[in-house]
Amino acid sequence: MKLHHITIKGDGPLNEDALIFNEGQSLFGVADGVSSLVPFTSKEHLTGGYIASHTVKDGLESMESEDQSLYEALTRINERLHMKMTDYQVDGNRKEQLWGTALAAVRVGVSGIEFIQTGDCMILAVYESGEVRPLTRLQVEHLEETAIEMWRECIRRGFRTKDEIMPHVKEQLIANRQLSNGEGGYGVLNGEPEAVKYFEYGKINKVGLTHLILLTDGLFPRLNRFQKESRIGNTQRAVSLKKESRNMLPT
Repeated sequence: MKLHHITIKGDGPLNEDALIFNEGQSLFGVADGVSSLVPFTSKEHLTGGYIASHTVKDGLESMESEDQSLYEALTRINERLHMKMTDYQVDGNRKEQLWGTALAAVRVGVSGIEFIQTGDCMILAVYESGEVRPLTRLQVEHLEETAIEMWRECIRRGFRTKDEIMPHVKEQLIANRQLSNGEGGYGVLNGEPEAVKYFEYGKINKVGLTHLILLTDGLFPRLNRFQKESRIGNTQRAVSLKKESRNMLPT
């Protein structure tokens, strides 16, 4: 098995993405931190999104027992994140204050691949035939378009910086946050007890499998191109696991 990865910091003060490597468990993943819509930094100058994604990273990388499923592990990590927010007196009843993270993770076993996902991270399985099989779906896609179009409209009106645009879209972003881990909304690991109900998880066998691709939303523009042209270009944030050396995609 060959492992490739890449992550590139965005325009924020920290890279809130995290790459997850636990080679002892053959467990790998990506996490995309989601900071609160209420300004927050810890005494170590860390954002909530960074803390959330690295709480997942630290928890999965410290796993030692094969008896614990990824679902069980992330349930405990979600509880740990809730405790961290409680320590910082984050109001759990105000969703716009919560820190969170999207994530995608796999554990490669002898007989198959265990996987789990929440939010807008994705897992793709690639086969010898060239078939690309999404194991997950974009849980936030149906909510994002309104906010994205509002952002585009601000750009058309001449706004150029995040600080200029945010006051015009913040109300919509807060409205979207109210739908986290709820009916008609989306899943995200953010310390809410309901978060575990919105995990997507399962197991596939390895027959004919050549690659597993795990990615955050930094690759989505490229992914759309891939769907049109049947190939994948460069990525921003991804992990690729290969059974053999083929010219497919990095992480």
